[in-house]
Amino acid sequence: MLNIGRHAALIAICLMLSSHALGKPAPDLSNASYDDILSYCQAHPDNRIGGAAIGDCLGEQTEQLEHLLQSRQTELLSTQCPAVILQAMIAQQQWQSYRTSQCGLYRAMFDNTTMYNNSQACRLQLTLDYRQQIDFLARYKPEDPLPCNSSP
Repeated sequence: MLNIGRHAALIAICLMLSSHALGKPAPDLSNASYDDILSYCQAHPDNRIGGAAIGDCLGEQTEQLEHLLQSRQTELLSTQCPAVILQAMIAQQQWQSYRTSQCGLYRAMFDNTTMYNNSQACRLQLTLDYRQQIDFLARYKPEDPLPCNSSP
């Protein structure tokens, strides 16, 4: 009887330790804040070694967020005229170019691990800003799109 109690206690301790070792669950990128994503990356067991691992995690989260935003924008614009869709594609390309240039400054100043992590944090922050713009577009999108011959 005493043996079963010890085994149960040992199993409970192992489960608590293993759930702690797994870190936080991945944040919901549709509404996660910068701090939520950073905390997730810092708490993930693979990143406890420090160095560029945090930057890699921020980069992965940014790529996933950007994919989510591209899908959402495509859905939002699915009923719009080709001219509106083209304008959105051009705006997105220009934003990506801006983000690449702006966040590249960190690595251009000094190419080390800290600046790599800062450049990835910059990419995440600007992508979160872009998410706000997509949210704004979704909030104010007209119910009925303009006829195609009236589009910009």
